[in-house]
Amino acid sequence: MTADSTTADSDPLAALLAARRGTAFFSRAVQDLDDSNLDDPSALDGWVRRDIVAYVGSQARRMAELVAIARTGDEMPQWNPLSRCDIIYAATLPAVALRNLHAHAAVHLNVEWRELDTATWNRTVATPQGIVTLDELTWNRAHTVWFGAVGLGAADDGTVPKEVWARPVSGPHLFRRD
Repeated sequence: MTADSTTADSDPLAALLAARRGTAFFSRAVQDLDDSNLDDPSALDGWVRRDIVAYVGSQARRMAELVAIARTGDEMPQWNPLSRCDIIYAATLPAVALRNLHAHAAVHLNVEWRELDTATWNRTVATPQGIVTLDELTWNRAHTVWFGAVGLGAADDGTVPKEVWARPVSGPHLFRRD
């Protein structure tokens, strides 16, 4: 389901900048991890580093699908939200495949964003948490990649841009900073 919406504080360029910078930061952190360190505990209670990489990569895949739905206006009734089972399955991938999942999904999401025109940024998509704008979805992605970097031990509150923490998190998201 897509619709057009306008929000007073919508700023797609700022959202994209935060998400793309966060993705670059997270990607460097993932590449800096030795394969054996993927199974180490993370800074997120109950998650190992491999889980975080699996979540961030899988979320990019799902978000790319949502952005494509908004861009094309197509209905996708069989769209499935990301579940803990998806993350557990992705986390079983060998280290190189897990890194590739993240890298390829991030590129796919970036391509979908690139294809959006100004009017399309005002569209909304239905998520299990409710209707969100593409701008909100992009801020959600920024939050995910930066919080993922914190979970990997590569960033802290001082590293993460203040505007990322200042935005409320909406849409599909497992990481919460409440």
